[in-house]
Amino acid sequence: MAATESFTDQVFLANWGLSRITVLDFFCHPLNPFKVKEGNSCNEILAMQGTSIGLIMQNGIGMRPGPMSLPRAEEEYRVALSRLTGHQYELMPAAPISINPAVGGGGGGGPGNGNNANAASNSNSNSNPADANGDGGAAAGQTEEELNFQMQMEQIQSPLFTIRHVYRHSPTKISSLGIYYILEGVIYKAPSARSLMKANVTRTCQGLIDACKVLGKCAKYAPRTGPYWDFVAGSGTGSGSGAAKKNTSGKSSGKKRSRSDEEDKDETEGDNDNDNDNEN
Repeated sequence: MAATESFTDQVFLANWGLSRITVLDFFCHPLNPFKVKEGNSCNEILAMQGTSIGLIMQNGIGMRPGPMSLPRAEEEYRVALSRLTGHQYELMPAAPISINPAVGGGGGGGPGNGNNANAASNSNSNSNPADANGDGGAAAGQTEEELNFQMQMEQIQSPLFTIRHVYRHSPTKISSLGIYYILEGVIYKAPSARSLMKANVTRTCQGLIDACKVLGKCAKYAPRTGPYWDFVAGSGTGSGSGAAKKNTSGKSSGKKRSRSDEEDKDETEGDNDNDNDNEN
């Protein structure tokens, strides 16, 4: 498989879209060349059993009824995968999202920033005595819910998703087999450390080879002085040719001037001879 191979399915994206709810179903597409060919993966087995992140969010799982939030549904899906052995595809956690400190009175940017929300509510209650009967705490709680909802929506609509291919031997032992990323609906295989080092070494060696070729044209040798560098002659650029043309034009103009001087001299000598003949 080529390192630059990719896969996408516009029909799936048009019908279901791409989010953290459907990204694993999109990766387990039957035509995806990056998916294991021998047998079904654990993700496909769970899909046959009616277990996916979207269904867990709607209906819950086991004794835990739905609806559930997205982070909790993803955690339940990971637990369900850990009970199986074989090839598995794990959806990596989304990158942390920073929240504007002006919103909600806190600057941390995560669901765990309850201390900032409490501090904001305490400061509001201290500044305004009318909020002492509990209205200020309710407003602070509403702001926290809005921030959590905003974070979940931004994570769902993220254009970049990272998936790790592992082989699970037991609930606690796994072997990593590869990393894939989905960017704007296209699946790519992440390069390995070996391929990255090989590419960097290749580019460095090619640069050194090109530099040696350029310097090789500038290396000269004179029997009297020995080796020396001639960057003007070795460069072969237009400036050197322009200088040569200037020298050639200077020589030609000098020859023309000498010829004109000789002609003027001959004419002067001829006129002097005529004047002498007339006097005689």
